[in-house]
Amino acid sequence: MEEITMFTDGSACIKPPKLGGCGVYIIHGEKEYFISKGYVNTKTGRMEIYALLYALRSVNKDMEVKVTIYSDSQYVVNSLTKQWVLKWQRNNWEGAKNVDLWEQVLEEIRERPKMKLRLRWIKGHQTNFEDELVVGNNIADMLADYKNHDNYIKDL
Repeated sequence: MEEITMFTDGSACIKPPKLGGCGVYIIHGEKEYFISKGYVNTKTGRMEIYALLYALRSVNKDMEVKVTIYSDSQYVVNSLTKQWVLKWQRNNWEGAKNVDLWEQVLEEIRERPKMKLRLRWIKGHQTNFEDELVVGNNIADMLADYKNHDNYIKDL
């Protein structure tokens, strides 16, 4: 079974116009892929979820593959690994934030029945560049930096 490793990150500025960015660094075999998008009128949590969405969407729907996604967002990782998102869904999303994005995440996962997904939390902003996980997280962080974009998609 093929394996794909991904690192996701999101960033946002609280000052208007509330610019944000999301980034995904993908390692598939010997190849590397990069996704970087800018958003306007957004929040950090949404950018973290968007990064996860872009990561999931990059996986072929019919591919039998093990996917490991590393995120420095405990919100994103715990929402899936602790099944918070399923609890929110069962409760008609009462009290949940970013419902529009979580519904898309669940749909993307459902559409990939051959994908074995693992989410792992990694501490952000580390500097031990001999650790390949730290390097991957830092690349995703650079891709997500809201200051690095020329074009911004309207979010909220």
